[in-house]
Order: sequence, then C-alpha cells, then structure tokens
Amino acid sequence: MEKTVKAGRPYEFGLDLLRITAMGMAFILHFYYENGFYYQPVSSASMIFHAALRDICFCCVPLFLMITGYLKCGQEWKKGYYRSLGPVMISWLIISLLCGTFRVLFEHQQ
Repeated sequence: MEKTVKAGRPYEFGLDLLRITAMGMAFILHFYYENGFYYQPVSSASMIFHAALRDICFCCVPLFLMITGYLKCGQEWKKGYYRSLGPVMISWLIISLLCGTFRVLFEHQQ
C-alpha cells in the first residue's frame, strides 16, 4: 500500500530530502552570519573552502520555492488556492512584528 499525503498525492521521499538539505543550508548561512565570518579576510585554504560552502548554501531559499511550486502545480486558481497562502502570510507578519519589536526594544535599532 502506498503512503499518501494531502490531495491524494503519493508520498515522495525526495521532497523531504530537499527540505532537510535546504534547512541545513539555511542553518549554515545563519551560523556564518552569527560567528563573524563576514568580517574575516579570505587568506587561507580553509577560508576559501568556507567561502565556497557559503556560496553553495545560498540556494536554500530557491529550494524551498521550487518545492512549493512543485506541490502547487496543477492546482486550479480558485479561492482555496489563495486561502492556503493565508497561514503563511499571517505567520510571516507575526514573526516580523516580534523581531522588529525585539530589535527596537533590546538592540536599540530604528
């Protein structure tokens, strides 16, 4: 028996593999940003390797967009299609407000 997910689509392990890869790449990019990598000169083979890895990891957002496009392809353009974007937009708005509030109150940014 074949596993299925929403909309009767068969389960595809490759999509989960792409999600895991994209999440790992996003983690690497945020790690480099937070540890001061961008302020270091590229003067050794190790730094060249890390700069190349960082460049490769920039494709994490396009990977998420491709997965979304693949899952949305073939759907009809109707109210339900646009309604499915609502939770994503609401989450984005709430997280943006929380981050902005944190930056203003605790990091004194304007």
